[in-house]
Amino acid sequence: MDLIPPVLLPAPKSVTWTGGHTLVRADSLRLEFVAVDEATARRLSRMMGFLVSAVTMPDDVATVVRLELSVEIVEPEGYGLRVEPGLIHLTGGTSEGLGHAIQTLKQLFPSNAFSSVPFVESAIANCVISDQPTLEWRGGMLDVSRHFFPKRSVLRLIDTMAAHKYNRLQLHLTDDQGWRIESLRYPLLTSRGAVRAESQTTHYDDEPAMDGTPHGGFYTQADIKEIVAHAQERGIVIVPEIEFPGHTGALLASYPAWGSPQIAREVGTKWGIFDSLVSPLPEIEEHIKNLLSEVLELFPSPWIHMGGDEGLISRWLEDPPVVQHMRAKGLETSRELFTDFMGRISAWLAENGRTMITWDDAFANDPTGAAPGVVMAWRGTEVARRAADLNFDVVLSPVVPTYFDYYQAEDTREPLAIGGPITLQDVAEFDPLSASWGESALNNVLGTQFQVWTELIPSERHLDYMTWPRACVLAEVAWTGAPVPTHDLTERLLGHLPRLDAMGVEYRPLDGPRPWQEGGLGSRRHRPSKSMAEKRAALNRAAEDGDVAFTPLRGVTQAEETDRAN
Repeated sequence: MDLIPPVLLPAPKSVTWTGGHTLVRADSLRLEFVAVDEATARRLSRMMGFLVSAVTMPDDVATVVRLELSVEIVEPEGYGLRVEPGLIHLTGGTSEGLGHAIQTLKQLFPSNAFSSVPFVESAIANCVISDQPTLEWRGGMLDVSRHFFPKRSVLRLIDTMAAHKYNRLQLHLTDDQGWRIESLRYPLLTSRGAVRAESQTTHYDDEPAMDGTPHGGFYTQADIKEIVAHAQERGIVIVPEIEFPGHTGALLASYPAWGSPQIAREVGTKWGIFDSLVSPLPEIEEHIKNLLSEVLELFPSPWIHMGGDEGLISRWLEDPPVVQHMRAKGLETSRELFTDFMGRISAWLAENGRTMITWDDAFANDPTGAAPGVVMAWRGTEVARRAADLNFDVVLSPVVPTYFDYYQAEDTREPLAIGGPITLQDVAEFDPLSASWGESALNNVLGTQFQVWTELIPSERHLDYMTWPRACVLAEVAWTGAPVPTHDLTERLLGHLPRLDAMGVEYRPLDGPRPWQEGGLGSRRHRPSKSMAEKRAALNRAAEDGDVAFTPLRGVTQAEETDRAN
């Protein structure tokens, strides 16, 4: 009797259900490794943990699980999977490819393969699968500055992302509202910068209300090493983001002498854009490089994200030492100074074997003079296309549809969010490789990722709700490089969501929030938001103008409006 084929998500490039099934019993399995070194074999064995007793090597073997590194698979993350009576054969061109094969194999089993329940026996469909990703960069971004998520939450997110074949996790570690990474050389960053007195509980469009409760936390260097190692074992690169020159309120609350101007500050308690701005003077740049040297020691990532967004850089013109520095360098405007500053940081990172990533603000400030590096394009695909046309590598992260801090539906039950909605359908229709770009530009698209900004996401449970299942759908967009067919999307998700249940992920059900996930009538109540068409238009205008300081997503003061005019 043939089994009903399970839902595979992301959908593989090629699947053939060959008919019949293989009965797999935990007490009669043997793991075999071919052309796999001992360290990799140990790592892959841990990933095969759902087949708990397979490592016991029983004498009475009914099924061999063979993992083989094969030179015939040339794609770095490509893999093959064949299931037939007596043999489950996984092949990969690299250990990452074998890791993806393991994740697909788990989906052939019942959903409890994704739980800690010991595996006993199961029938799985016979099949032949050949698969590889289209996009190199398949990622997510978690903001741990606005609300801190402890190490256990990050490790759990890594596990869930790996199950969906994501391979990048950007950690937004610093901002005005908190510094979240230990520095041994600059200890005030965590003793002062990692805690704020209270937090805003209201939307940007509301009169600010505060909770009166301190909030804080940071990752020790040992925590970071564990997070990085945990991710590496699952084929995920942790990309740190250290914000400069704006969004530096927590840093400047710790070391005000680094600021421009040098004034006393408190760690930010409200959301928005603030005038925190690091000085571009050479002596401050040396401190920045010293700090970044610690970051480089902790993160083997080839990429270091340096922010570069929403800085009120015209304030440099109010700082006499900075103005003198500008004149000495022959620079006339704050934009020129910004380009010079980011260029020096980029060059220093390159000398240390790393590539700088910035948000698209840094590119749009001076498209032809922007520092070499990767452009993370959040203000729409048009600014991404312009960067790609100029031969910059691009990671597509447009607000619509990759910002998962937005409402998920036009539904008054939805808890407070920054705006929206961005629906499952919006995510499914996203085309990261639009044919309208042309081949040369498309060659510069590294990939795409989702963003979870956490001003209004205070807990791990709410993080689950806002991220999944939208991230399930984006995982397939990123893997295939194409929109997801929507005619059977609901049916496929209903087949996949029990795996999230098994992992303990508190996702949003397809028909709306559970009663305890609703916004209710209190501070988390639903608010209407401006139309997404208006926000798209504002984002496009800001990107076209090259305005580093402007975003329509967060409130701006009249003083900042004046800054923009200058």
